[in-house]
Amino acid sequence: MSTTTRALSLGALPLVAVLGLAVLTGRSIQPSELKVGSPAVAACAQPPVFKPGYQRGKDYVVRQGKGYHFGGEAWVEATVCSAGTLAVTAYGELGGVEEPQLTVALNGDILASITFDHERTVQIQLPEAGEVIVAYLNDFYATDSRVIFLRDIKLSGTGCQDLQKIQFVKGKGIDLDPAAHTASLASGVPLTFTPCRAGELQVLALGRKGRSALPILKISEGGAVLYQRPVGTTWRPLRLNVQQRPLTLQLVNPYWKTLADRNLIVSKLNFTPNPPSAR
Repeated sequence: MSTTTRALSLGALPLVAVLGLAVLTGRSIQPSELKVGSPAVAACAQPPVFKPGYQRGKDYVVRQGKGYHFGGEAWVEATVCSAGTLAVTAYGELGGVEEPQLTVALNGDILASITFDHERTVQIQLPEAGEVIVAYLNDFYATDSRVIFLRDIKLSGTGCQDLQKIQFVKGKGIDLDPAAHTASLASGVPLTFTPCRAGELQVLALGRKGRSALPILKISEGGAVLYQRPVGTTWRPLRLNVQQRPLTLQLVNPYWKTLADRNLIVSKLNFTPNPPSAR
């Protein structure tokens, strides 16, 4: 069985993600490293309004009721006007060996990292005004699936290399980057494009097994099948003579089974300011 997993790594995070939290290094980030000024307390609101601040992928954090569903590495953020108590009600959907973990930071300093296996409410003391980040960063996702990876998609010789009239259904198991000449097929949904000229189509292909079987790639031109074979687990060149007509690439035997999916659901976020000091 072949599996694919998704987990957080420092190299995968953009700089903006590292600026907000130092979870991976276990240290507090100094204001000079953040390259921002003092907390924007003037822009605060009571109660504070939490909004998504970073998502590693589309819809990794979505609004759910009075809280948020974290389906991948992401965080929400708000600005608080004063010191106080942040009450967080959350529960986890288990996957892998770890429990979902919620991390709370204020002005770049990590205040708490709390795991959730069932719904409960925790309280975190915020010692000052400033920017609060509530993050989920230990996501885990594993599947047993058949996938075809394609790279160096090009036409032999000199001349144009463009893929024209590209057609596929987004979010249906197809990933295509025409500029990088790469693609992946993880469902039976077809990918269609037209080469900018006739010639020899050259592709490097690699397959990942699912349920112990190799994926099968079919390439058709104008309804005629030019190629239909299993794709092995090492990169192999594929060459086909093609015309300037629509080409359809398709994974013939799709298979996808989710093995584990760790998520965090934050039901409520409530902030209570500290009472004014007695004069």
